[in-house]
Amino acid sequence: MLRFLLFPISCLYGFIVFIRRNVFYKLGWFKQTKFNIPVICVGNISMGGTGKTPHTEYLTRLLMPKYKIATLSRGYKRKTSGFICANASHLVSDIGDEPLQYFQEFGEEVMVAVDEKRVRGIEKIMQINPDIQVVILDDAFQHLSVKAGLNIILTDYFKPYPDDYILPTGTLREYKSAANDADIIIVTKCPSVLSPITRDSFLHAIKPKPHQKVFFSYFSYGDFVPITPKAEKLMGKSYSQIILLTGIANPYPLNEYLMNKFTEIHPMAFSDHHTFTEKDIAKIVMTYQELITTNKAIITTQKDAMRLLDPSIRHLTEDIPIYYIPLEVKFHKSYQELFDKEILEFVSSFYPHQ
Repeated sequence: MLRFLLFPISCLYGFIVFIRRNVFYKLGWFKQTKFNIPVICVGNISMGGTGKTPHTEYLTRLLMPKYKIATLSRGYKRKTSGFICANASHLVSDIGDEPLQYFQEFGEEVMVAVDEKRVRGIEKIMQINPDIQVVILDDAFQHLSVKAGLNIILTDYFKPYPDDYILPTGTLREYKSAANDADIIIVTKCPSVLSPITRDSFLHAIKPKPHQKVFFSYFSYGDFVPITPKAEKLMGKSYSQIILLTGIANPYPLNEYLMNKFTEIHPMAFSDHHTFTEKDIAKIVMTYQELITTNKAIITTQKDAMRLLDPSIRHLTEDIPIYYIPLEVKFHKSYQELFDKEILEFVSSFYPHQ
């Protein structure tokens, strides 16, 4: 009933974003800036939760052995504005959780920057570091002021965009036809074993255009990483019950993975990019203390860990074992080589003699 009531709003919103993309920008009424270095856009047409962060990390790892890389995000929920180049002194409040994760993952090897205006951000990157050879835009498919050389959109295996509806009836930022502007479509969070029937059903639903290629990826989870002194002290200990603490759009795949490892899982889900407060931490600590077992811990994501480690609250969890579980993107058999080749050939076309 609610979806039905919101449908007229969805039609109006959809019309506006459709005109913006297909008239204002494609007819040249609004300016698009194209750069003379490879710009790769990683985005989606739905609201979050498709795995942009680990896929951006995958691209970075793929390219950094040969090229100088910069990542550019808007720095969602940061308390600053304008262009900032990440350094070791920055916190989540300065640059956002995902850019901070990129910086901690790659350090000085990759230039990590934030700017809500992507054209200005790229210009600043090239001005500050003329050696940068590739810019990867995180969540910028709707930032049409930049004409990216390669557009990659992601869609969640559990909620593919062909089955969704535009906001506010559904979670799509734009009509499904916007996906036609993508060069590559990745179905993310797939099972590690993907049957040909399932793959073909997705291809039938997506209906890729002749210029588009579709790939399938899944998450591979690593060993738990301690983020509190208590967790470091108890590293290697076996736990029977855990609190799964998340502030991400879709914790379902992680929950499913952990179900095979623990007797009981107690989910504590906050909104995506949630800023943890002292009140939140008090609630988390109380929930942990109420678990009737000594073999208990808190497991979270790497992105959530960035926010839990904020100096204003990290001291409140020092006596609780909290770990994050790292993840990385893997492509299904036969897809990885093809995907890597697509990316490398696109970038190398700008540097034929390198």
